[in-house]
Amino acid sequence: MKHTISAVCLVAFIVLLSSGCSKKPGSIIKNFAESKSWEEKKEYVLDATGLKEESYFLFSRSMKIDEISFQRKLNDSTSVFKVTSKDVSGTGYRKEFIIVNTKEGEKIDLKSMMHENSMNFIQFINTRPKEPIRFWVYPTIFGNRPDQKIISLKPGLKYEGLFNELFILIVDDKFSEDEKKIWDHIIKNTKTPVLIEAVSNNLVQNRNGESFLLDVKFIKEYPLQFDFVSTM
Repeated sequence: MKHTISAVCLVAFIVLLSSGCSKKPGSIIKNFAESKSWEEKKEYVLDATGLKEESYFLFSRSMKIDEISFQRKLNDSTSVFKVTSKDVSGTGYRKEFIIVNTKEGEKIDLKSMMHENSMNFIQFINTRPKEPIRFWVYPTIFGNRPDQKIISLKPGLKYEGLFNELFILIVDDKFSEDEKKIWDHIIKNTKTPVLIEAVSNNLVQNRNGESFLLDVKFIKEYPLQFDFVSTM
């Protein structure tokens, strides 16, 4: 009986020890920040496809992380963490990170964080890919008449030319469910991007060369509350 109790205690001690030594949630952010090369950094990234190397240097090697704290859950496998840090001059910064739990462990979802696209609108219009393409876009009201509404979709807040912009035409307030979600996002005046899905087969151009999406899917709003900002 004593041997049985001792064995149970030993197992319990090993479990307790291993759980105590497990990685703290969000610790992958520190590993990412301290990595010196691109090859090292992308080991901690959920999906590096289509992203430029410079996109990943959110923290320079001279920055020191002060604190990593859990903020909220986006779903069962995805969480948001807040990171506070200082640079060599003592200036403080804060940034929210999206962490996804995968079979390989925690990964940083930088593609969502930085709302980067795998192709730009010009490539989408010219190449007409057959498969649906997802874009992070900034929607704004381009026209608002009682009988006609036009939504402008840009890859950034800055105007980058007519051919790097898509439009959605709404006639007589006949919104699809997805179009209504985009419109409501604009009305909330968040000035944050949304993720949409578009198919080039549903793209038409008018005489002015403006490209209109006849069908668009609303995927989600930008999940972070603030970007990389100074706390000073």
